[in-house]
Amino acid sequence: MIILLALGALVVVGLSIVRFSDLYSTTRPAGEIIAGLAGTFLLICLISIPLSRLSVYAGIEQVEAVRLTVESVREDGIPLESAAIQIKVAEMNQWLASAQYWRSSVFNIWWPKEIEDVRPIR
Repeated sequence: MIILLALGALVVVGLSIVRFSDLYSTTRPAGEIIAGLAGTFLLICLISIPLSRLSVYAGIEQVEAVRLTVESVREDGIPLESAAIQIKVAEMNQWLASAQYWRSSVFNIWWPKEIEDVRPIR
C-alpha cells in the first residue's frame, strides 16, 4: 500500500510542478517526466495486483491438492517413500513459506490474506 501511495504522491508532485511552472520554464519537463513515469508505474502496479492474487490462489489450490494426495496415500497405508511425492511436498512448502514471507512484507497488497491460514504439509 505504501508503494501505491508513494507513486500517487509522485504523480501529484509532478503535476503540481507542471501546473505551477511557466510554459518555458526549465522545471516543467522535469514535472512531466516525474508525473509520466510515476503514473506509468502506478498503472502497472494496479494492473498487477489482481493478476498476482490469482496466481497466489492457484498456488493455494496446488498446496491443498498435494495435501489431499499425501493424506490419501497415508490412509491407504502406502509408505511415503516415493521421492517424487516428497519432492513435491518440499516444493509446495517452499512456495508457501515464500508466499507467507511476502505477505508480511511491504508488498502485502499483492498477496491475499488467505495465504496466512494455509499450513505447511507434514
